[in-house]
Amino acid sequence: MVPDALVILGMGPESKVRKAVNLKLSLRKNRRLAIRTKPRFSYSQLGEDAILQANLPDQIGFYVDIGSGHPTEGSNTYSLYLKGWRGVLVDPIASNIALSQVVRPRDECVAGLCSSTTGDSVEFFEFAVYQYSTMLPEQAKKIEALGHKLNSTYRLKKTRMFDLLPSIIPPGPTVLSVDVEGAELEVLNGNSWDRFKPKLICIEEWETPLKRSTEVSRFLADKGYELIAVTGVSSIYKFNLD
Repeated sequence: MVPDALVILGMGPESKVRKAVNLKLSLRKNRRLAIRTKPRFSYSQLGEDAILQANLPDQIGFYVDIGSGHPTEGSNTYSLYLKGWRGVLVDPIASNIALSQVVRPRDECVAGLCSSTTGDSVEFFEFAVYQYSTMLPEQAKKIEALGHKLNSTYRLKKTRMFDLLPSIIPPGPTVLSVDVEGAELEVLNGNSWDRFKPKLICIEEWETPLKRSTEVSRFLADKGYELIAVTGVSSIYKFNLD
């Protein structure tokens, strides 16, 4: 029941004055909520970084980006960099690393290949569209057959991811991104999982793990990871503490 005083003042439940006051209060509340909500920008090809952010706490963390590519365009870690994160970027294309050193000065930028061993060198096939570049001869032949131009071939030294990590992993959440055109399992085998077990892993898989398990999904399941998302050819795994 509405008090008589409110009715007399024209503030009954159906009054225009009361509706106007309620609307103003609602707008003020939602404006405050909007200001507190931080925008989440995506730089990845298919929103992978948005999924990573949705599954990470609001803390500064550390990432390792293998096959990092361009420092911003199509990057799975640049949005984290903008939030204050830092990490290690590894890419075989010298121009990508040179640009990354300028655009992302907090990151350690390494020109090279990550594999399961350190010291050996391998022939690398660099294509005009650098995203197709690979150290796998069979894959290079397939890419050429599709009409993509091979710019050059040269030898690069292979390094284990373990050997590129800092002696002390910074505190906070951790992310691993791997995009190496078919050599993802080699990269995973080059890690020291007792020392670096990232909270989230974004990794390229040509065969989706949604239909059946893959070499990568089985490897990560053995390490305690579960699949949480698939976007295009990228799969995102989360370490299950349980």
